[in-house]
Amino acid sequence: MTGVAPPEWARHLPAGLEPEAVDLLARRTLPAAWAANWRSAPDAPVVCDERGWLTNAELDRRSRAIAGRLAGAGLGAGDRVVMSAATSIELVVAHVAALRLGLVVVPVNGAYRAREIGHIVDDCSPAACIVDHARTELFAAAVGDKCIVTTPAVDLPDAEAPGLDVSEPADVALLC
Repeated sequence: MTGVAPPEWARHLPAGLEPEAVDLLARRTLPAAWAANWRSAPDAPVVCDERGWLTNAELDRRSRAIAGRLAGAGLGAGDRVVMSAATSIELVVAHVAALRLGLVVVPVNGAYRAREIGHIVDDCSPAACIVDHARTELFAAAVGDKCIVTTPAVDLPDAEAPGLDVSEPADVALLC
């Protein structure tokens, strides 16, 4: 369509990729669409930060490793994971890994204090909290022994990733 402004989200696409070429519904879920895209264009850039672009293959590899660590810690499809961290490649990788594993991501405002954190944890019963390094102690105190608290690097022991990208369209992925 000539003269029609591209959607706002299109600014996040790599140069040369037209918004019309992106069909998020064709694969039924985002993890399935990502996996197909990663296989078809492993060297394509997918996300960037000040250090540069991460390719499809690298995001696949890194998110698979993080999903393995989360699964090795006992998390599985349907478990909730609180995420409260500044924007970073590590957070993107952890978020993608959580969705690939079938976890339910619960975003939490980074300005929340112990009382608000405790309330959210009581409401959603997360299996893990992925938070900025500076806030791990605050979250650990708020959650006690109810769940794992780690940083966006997900510094947990390596483990084999189970079957990934098998979520169904009706599965919950985000709880706000």
